[in-house]
Amino acid sequence: MPEFIAYFGEHYVQLPLEKGDMVFFSPALFHGAGNNQSEIDRMANLVQISSAMGRTMETINTDVMTEAIYPALLARIEAGAISERQINNTVAAAADGYSFPTNLDSDPPIGGNAPKTGQKLLHEALSEKWSLARFTEAMAAYAERRQA
Repeated sequence: MPEFIAYFGEHYVQLPLEKGDMVFFSPALFHGAGNNQSEIDRMANLVQISSAMGRTMETINTDVMTEAIYPALLARIEAGAISERQINNTVAAAADGYSFPTNLDSDPPIGGNAPKTGQKLLHEALSEKWSLARFTEAMAAYAERRQA
């Protein structure tokens, strides 16, 4: 969104780091403070560690939950028996809403800053009223792309 890009461009902060420095980011932080301004090429090692303020390292099989609720959720949408807010709440509770960890070689961020989430896939399937077979196939391909 142009307004987001403009805001980010006016408010980003670059942090000069030295060898051995460590930085802790909030999960709510938009990371990407512009081009590297140093005179030498640098690289970083990103280690994701679970914390009270971050995403847990444990995994829940949201793919199975999403496939289990899909037929009932679609039926309620088609019957007009569920509000937009209820749809969004159900999708948020059942489907994976975070793009990472993933395999960026097979699951690249097409058209955005991060790969498609399970939530986006579920919303797409519901809005286009996919069959359960098509949705299950799409979920299997989604899971396959995310494998390391």
